[in-house]
Amino acid sequence: MYLIIKQIYKKRKQCFVFLCGQLLCIIFLYSFAGGAETDTWRIYNVAPEGIQYHYDPESITISHIRKQTRSVRRRRTNIGERHIKVTEKVLFSGSDGDLREMEMEREFRCPYRKVRTHKLDTKYRDGRRTIELKTNSWEDIKAGSPSEVLYRELCPQEQR
Repeated sequence: MYLIIKQIYKKRKQCFVFLCGQLLCIIFLYSFAGGAETDTWRIYNVAPEGIQYHYDPESITISHIRKQTRSVRRRRTNIGERHIKVTEKVLFSGSDGDLREMEMEREFRCPYRKVRTHKLDTKYRDGRRTIELKTNSWEDIKAGSPSEVLYRELCPQEQR
């Protein structure tokens, strides 16, 4: 009788270990196959009309540009300039217009409070979509604009 109970216990233990192994394998594959995706967009501003401004923290790239200048005493000095590229999304959920969503890639020039747009992807409510690839000239960041809110978040040490 003891041997029969021992064999049943051993089979149950093997079955339990087998099922746990399969469950862990499924969880592992699910997480890497994209089933467990998380939305990484962060809201940085909401307009009174219901327009939401988001940015993707995973898309942020920082580049340091070094420029050489000549001073009065003929010494060369390096001036560092920080540029930050980020992908932004604007959702027009509360507005009555044709626009549904706008995604753009913009670059901030931190020391000079400037911004420029590299790519603009516009999606309309009727299904149309336009993509503009452009590099505008540098524009000043206007006080009180959504760009200023994002500038404060991305370039905190440049604030004076």
